[in-house]
Amino acid sequence: MDWEFRVLDSIQKYFSGNFMDNIMPKISSLGNAGLIWIIFTIVMLLFKNTRKYGYTCGLSLIIMLFTGNIFIKNIVCRLRPFQIRDYINLIINLHIHRVIHTPLSPLQLPFYVAIKNWVFLL
Repeated sequence: MDWEFRVLDSIQKYFSGNFMDNIMPKISSLGNAGLIWIIFTIVMLLFKNTRKYGYTCGLSLIIMLFTGNIFIKNIVCRLRPFQIRDYINLIINLHIHRVIHTPLSPLQLPFYVAIKNWVFLL
């Protein structure tokens, strides 16, 4: 966890400022509840030539919900680094359901989508 503290300290030191403090919460909010992936899936379902990939994205969303959010997070029960260090100033709203996390949570859905689409191409 020491490397995570170094990363957080560097972000706090080098990337804090009016511009970044205003834009990063907006960018970060796109990932809340998989919103960007849900929108991406819906857009792919609208077009005939990308519909099968839309189905795989939808299936991947469901798989990620159960494997990542229900099983793995409850097994790992890991606090986020900013919850351990008091001096870290958050610029986002922390939702109560996002307190427990796994380090790879943001990568689960892209991984599932990539694997499912790779299987479709074979």
